[in-house]
Amino acid sequence: MIQHTSLSACRDIQDKLGYAQKQVLAAIQQYPGRTDQEIAHILDWPINRVTPRCQELRKANLVMDAGKKIDPATRRPAHTWQVKPRVELPPAFPDKRSNDSQPPLF
Repeated sequence: MIQHTSLSACRDIQDKLGYAQKQVLAAIQQYPGRTDQEIAHILDWPINRVTPRCQELRKANLVMDAGKKIDPATRRPAHTWQVKPRVELPPAFPDKRSNDSQPPLF
């Protein structure tokens, strides 16, 4: 179960991202399952600008490895990325105005 503090920390991290990190994160969100090289092509950036940003986003727990595939540009196996899904949780305490006879959500 994810704590409220974890969700808050995730939002704080996203607020502190730099321009390049935000651009790479947006590209990964829009084009999941792409390699660093493919993301570089999408953004029209050099690969050495994309790869460190992907690693920073992984360390910040915002993206995750989506597996490997053969990169079309290099013809070598390469990691692909996807944005970690946000988890929407029900409220910790039921609304007191609602019917109290309802069972808990979990």
